[in-house]
Amino acid sequence: MHSLPIRSLSVPARAHDNAGALRRASALMHRLMNGVVIVAAAIQFYTIGLVMFGVTGLGAHRVFGSLTLLAGLLSLLAALGAGRVNARPLSAFGLFGALLLQPALAFGLRGVAPAFAALHSVNGLVILGLALGIERRMRHRWHA
Repeated sequence: MHSLPIRSLSVPARAHDNAGALRRASALMHRLMNGVVIVAAAIQFYTIGLVMFGVTGLGAHRVFGSLTLLAGLLSLLAALGAGRVNARPLSAFGLFGALLLQPALAFGLRGVAPAFAALHSVNGLVILGLALGIERRMRHRWHA
């Protein structure tokens, strides 16, 4: 009777290496897209300042808002691919939720509840804080 070695029953080492490489690449993408959110959120404060001081219209603010939302979605998807060991999927989910709230506050509530719509700016600070928190924790993990 021939017996199989235990090693032959497990997943080949190459598959483990490929999965690990994919998780690391996803973690890098998570961090990169989170960085885009941070920069775009900072630009958002500048572009709304341009609007408030009569330099330009809302066009740039809307474009960077859309870019920020897209980067948040990509960050979330990458975090899910990277897993909890390599990324911050729960934090990325919270960040994406806050990003989804932004247009609802700006456009959905403006006409019916302007005082609540004004929370758009406060939510912008929440978004920036969440993204900075993810980056802080990811930097600590990458340099540990």
